[in-house]
Amino acid sequence: MYYEIKLNNNFKKKENKMKKYHVSKLENTEVILEDGIFASMSTKDAHEENLQHLCGVYFFDNLDQAHEFGRDQNDEYAIFEIVEHGIEYIKDIEYDSGAYFIETDDLLKAKLIEIWEF
Repeated sequence: MYYEIKLNNNFKKKENKMKKYHVSKLENTEVILEDGIFASMSTKDAHEENLQHLCGVYFFDNLDQAHEFGRDQNDEYAIFEIVEHGIEYIKDIEYDSGAYFIETDDLLKAKLIEIWEF
């Protein structure tokens, strides 16, 4: 079940059962486990106005895309599952599907799913 609200030519959705996988550099693992995932400013280009200048956390809805992103960005990475429920999120239009952004200033609780070292 989810709810859609139109906002800035984009939809915010809220879904409790979607898996939310966040990819981070391996060096951030301990801090994320202790404190949670820190929000950061979106780095999207001006042509992606739906996420421009927002503070929050990116995530994927499936492990395959999370791994692909991790391999593209880092030699060593960790995948976390965001355990917060009922969070509103925005689709990241840079990707065809499966990538989202949670607009927040808060730390998000997460559990470690996998570590990849090459």
